[in-house]
Formats: sequence, structure tokens, C-alpha cells
Amino acid sequence: MDELYPEQIAVVQPHINSGKFTVLEITGEELEAINLLTVTDIHLSEQDWSAYYFAEKLNAVLLTGDKRLKAIADKKRVEAHGILWLLDMLVDTTSFEKLIREVNSYQRS
Repeated sequence: MDELYPEQIAVVQPHINSGKFTVLEITGEELEAINLLTVTDIHLSEQDWSAYYFAEKLNAVLLTGDKRLKAIADKKRVEAHGILWLLDMLVDTTSFEKLIREVNSYQRS
């Protein structure tokens, strides 16, 4: 969280404290694995690759607006969606409840 501004920390800290958000600390081995991914496609940032890496590692949904990253995730069978998918999930109450259950089950594991 060192890269956040104090006003950003003030917004996210209550969610971290409540358990809604989880902060992942990247180990040296994970950082090395992410760095190795960055050479496979130099058009994607280290941040893009770290999101991909953890989505794959944690079997989580990758939320991205980057077509290139989504295509790579699709090819590697990592579930990836864009913001419109998230909005659809929010509009559909049943899906929203499912999304909340999935997020809660992920946080418990």
C-alpha cells in the first residue's frame, strides 16, 4: 500500500479492516514469475501481468479493459471479463448475489 496516497488509503482501509478487501503481498518468487511474463508481451505493463498472474494463481476472475490482456487470458483459459460484464452482473440481482457469494468464498479460502 506504499504506492497509495493518504486519501486513497483512507478510502480503502475500512474495507480492508472489515475483511471485504484483501491486500496481497508479492513474494520475491512471485515478482520474478511476473517479470518473466512481461517479456512474453512487452505491450502489457507489469501491473497487467501481475493481475493476470494472480487471477491464474488464485483461480480468480480477471477484470480488465485491455483487449490484449483479455485475449491472452482467454487463450490460457483464465476467466476474464470487462467492465460491461461487471455492470451486467450488478444489474442482474441474481448474478450480483452470486458474485457476492463468489467473492466471499474466495476471501475465506
